[in-house]
Amino acid sequence: MEKAALILEGGAIRGLFTAGALDYLLEQNMQFEYVASVSAGTCCALSYIAEQKNRTKDCLFPTNKSDEWIGKGSLKRGKGLIDLKKAFYEFPYKQYPFRFDKYFASKVTNEIVVTSLETGKAEFLTEKSDEKRLLDIGAASSSLPIISKAVKIDGKKYYDGGVSDSLPYERAMELGYKKIVVIQTRRLHQYPSSSKSMDLLYKAKFALHKDFLNTMLSRPENYKKQAEQLAELEKENKVFVIRPTIPEISRTEDDYNKKITYYNHGYSQMRTGFNDLQEYLNS
Repeated sequence: MEKAALILEGGAIRGLFTAGALDYLLEQNMQFEYVASVSAGTCCALSYIAEQKNRTKDCLFPTNKSDEWIGKGSLKRGKGLIDLKKAFYEFPYKQYPFRFDKYFASKVTNEIVVTSLETGKAEFLTEKSDEKRLLDIGAASSSLPIISKAVKIDGKKYYDGGVSDSLPYERAMELGYKKIVVIQTRRLHQYPSSSKSMDLLYKAKFALHKDFLNTMLSRPENYKKQAEQLAELEKENKVFVIRPTIPEISRTEDDYNKKITYYNHGYSQMRTGFNDLQEYLNS
């Protein structure tokens, strides 16, 4: 296979779609030379690179209610809407042990996208030896403004990578990759919308961080531009995209049936498109 890049979008619980798609790739023993991951896509990337099938699915909807870290379960425990401490600092060592050794030994380059609070720009961080720093980067990539706190890495504060670069396929192009596979968690022509009430919260919270605030406020517009360009590149066979064809679930979905359906849909979409994917990679 020609060297290829894999791009993983975020979306909190919608990451179950990506988890299903990647679990199918693990069954086919397919890895990529380079993976760029955003937010929940990073949760998926870590387990995928460490070759831990089903781990992301188990993390995103634990069978034990006390382990729920997104949505009502987390709120009931007084941990907020998203409990990143449980997901990134408890799960890897207790409930769902993470194979740090396998991840660090992998030849895959995993750039994790975060957004600088200082500049509002995307940064692409990697870590191949330090467990704590890797988990910090993962938490930062998933740290939603307002809902979560910024995560400090190397003395700098970062938020969710999706704020600045939700679909970092352009990063892969800059690095010289000619074959780029993107897993989206939204359907074609589905985009995030702005909210006046949330915009007011952002303006109050980040008044002293103008660059970050501007990036945050322009995210819906920027996402749409990225997604539309991606669709054009797909038509030209310059990228290969796997995305849902069923309605998106909520980022904090609580319904078990909806969650398992979304995971199964990701698995099915990758299985159905696998031959086309191989043809694209080998063309």
